[in-house]
Amino acid sequence: MAALNYGVVEAGSGHLGHVTWAAYGPPASPLTPVVLLHGLADSSACWPSVVEHLATDRLTIVTDLRGHGESPLPDALFTIKAAADDLAVVVRQVAQRPALVVGHSLGGLVAQDLAVRAPALLRGLVLEDPAWGIGRDRDAEVGAWVRTLRQSSYAQLVRQCLTENPDWPADEVAPWAESKLQVDPRVVDLAQGWGDGDRVGELARLAPQDEFSTTVVLGTPEHGSVVPAEMAERAELTIEGKGEVLVVEGAGHCVRRDRRAQFLAILDEALAAADGR
Repeated sequence: MAALNYGVVEAGSGHLGHVTWAAYGPPASPLTPVVLLHGLADSSACWPSVVEHLATDRLTIVTDLRGHGESPLPDALFTIKAAADDLAVVVRQVAQRPALVVGHSLGGLVAQDLAVRAPALLRGLVLEDPAWGIGRDRDAEVGAWVRTLRQSSYAQLVRQCLTENPDWPADEVAPWAESKLQVDPRVVDLAQGWGDGDRVGELARLAPQDEFSTTVVLGTPEHGSVVPAEMAERAELTIEGKGEVLVVEGAGHCVRRDRRAQFLAILDEALAAADGR
């Protein structure tokens, strides 16, 4: 993996199975390691504030989902389970101990699947506006969007990002634009089952809080969250005893970009709980 433009020293990088990864921060830190998993058409470069905030004193790992960033896309179907299996390999071989896993959007579905099927690999789970509301009825819309990305230039994507997200911190713009030129458009053609199942109902299958706690961080639908209000309300009831649902006012689908300080504070609380286990 090429060196990412983070203001911290890289501890290592490599390729495992279908994913590329990079690690920052002290590998021998006694604090809980963190693994960050991006959303559709983003990449491992899209966590500048989070990596720089965390990697001063704890191992912080970023990955490229298959077909994103520098991870090649195999010809096999891209299922949530397959991506979660990729993530499990990274936790076992790079973190080498249970980690707090943070997943945004599509990455949230992947992180949640890993938490349900392999809870021993987690010390905590943070879902940033997970793509629960992206069902089969939106497959065509999402697919068309991904296919058009490679038709844009980097300059066009930068202008689009600045126009659509004028309040984002400046360091978020370039990684967002670059990642859109890296995503393999076949990702959506090989996708299978991303919108299947009851993702909110699945929260009931997560481990109880004394094993690891789940924090769901949502924006609001009027600002672009993909989680409808009624789904957020049901999640709050379903997750009782296993974690909490937090709605950040003024944030949309990318809470960490829209409301950086609030997101980092929430992440710090989740890590404090994980470190105490």
